Amino acid sequence: VMERTCYCGATDRKVIAKEDVKTHTVHFTTNTETSIDSVELLDGEKLQVPSQVLTKSDYIFLGWKCGNDFFDFDTPIRSDITLEAVWLTTKISTKEELLFFKGNIELFNGYYVTLENDIDLGDTVIGSPTASNKTLATFNGIFDGQNHSIKGGIYEVGGLFQNLGENGAPIVITQSEFMRRYREMSVLG
Repeated sequence: VMERTCYCGATDRKVIAKEDVKTHTVHFTTNTETSIDSVELLDGEKLQVPSQVLTKSDYIFLGWKCGNDFFDFDTPIRSDITLEAVWLTTKISTKEELLFFKGNIELFNGYYVTLENDIDLGDTVIGSPTASNKTLATFNGIFDGQNHSIKGGIYEVGGLFQNLGENGAPIVITQSEFMRRYREMSVLG
């Protein structure tokens, strides 16, 4: 219950109305050593983006999720909620992570990305950047193959990797070959 008061002098106070005010608590799960205090808001208020800078070794902070969806800070708060930090690893260990890296390379700009294992792409079809998707040509970070290789795959001509092995056999692409092809595409892009 909240009271509205009117001050008519230095010591005079008159209660002019009493009303129930709903409040909601927003909790934060950072998945790091850094914690963010819970925030209490009036019903319908909008949450401010937390000012704390979150960092996590070998990860990129992508934003906040509420349940399965990314949270929109323009949303009025109508109930207690918990926001969870979403992190993206910069250590590529699987085929899926490599394909995500290739398809979403702009997220990795400015970061040090490492290849943690040899990866066989098998029969995965990967296209080259097109006019509608030139993000690959704008990667501005470091890709360290750490002496691992990327093998296999079916690629369009002009793609970052090409299936140019003898008699159609897949080729192995080492870190230096990856970077050479990447540089060529950056110049062409």
